[in-house]
Order: sequence, then C-alpha cells, then structure tokens
Amino acid sequence: MQAIGRAARHRVRALSHGSTSSSWPSCQIRSLAVEPGSREKLLLEEDPALKKFKSDKETVKLIKRIGDILVLSVVAGSVYEIYYRMQNRKAVQTLGSLSNGKPS
Repeated sequence: MQAIGRAARHRVRALSHGSTSSSWPSCQIRSLAVEPGSREKLLLEEDPALKKFKSDKETVKLIKRIGDILVLSVVAGSVYEIYYRMQNRKAVQTLGSLSNGKPS
C-alpha cells in the first residue's frame, strides 16, 4: 500500500466502506438544477438529417440471421470436408494394404 498515493488509498477505503458518492450507479442519475439552455435543447432534439443513418431493427435482425446462416454453412462445409478426407484416407489405406497382400 505504500506505493499507492494518498488519494488512491482514500478512494480504496471509501469504496470498500460502501461509499456511493462516486460509484458508477450514482453517476448515471443526473438531475438538472436549472432549465437547459437553448443550445442544450437544440442538441437534444432529433435531427431529421441524421434519420437516414439510423438502423432499422428489422434490418439488423435480418443481417444477423444471414450472418448466422453463413457461419453455420461454413462450419457444416468444414465438417463435411474433414469427413470426406478421412474417408478417402481410409479407402487409400485399405487399397494399399490389399495391394501389399496384408488384410487389415
């Protein structure tokens, strides 16, 4: 603890004793003491020029579904390729042992 600065030790102590003055949930709750100004109100309004850049939930779901199908098809193709190669290897080994005169 000696390497930690005095402020850091105080913060660790405050957090360990359950102080919520600077903890995460209390930082999210924000109350305004005064009415927001005109600039803040303009910034909080919805901008029609940016509307075309927003994603539609249905479109996002469709893209995710297409991605899932592509992933499944690649995995299925890879598994089939491994199975096919193993079958070919087994067939080559069987033919090789038959040509040598040794049954497997």
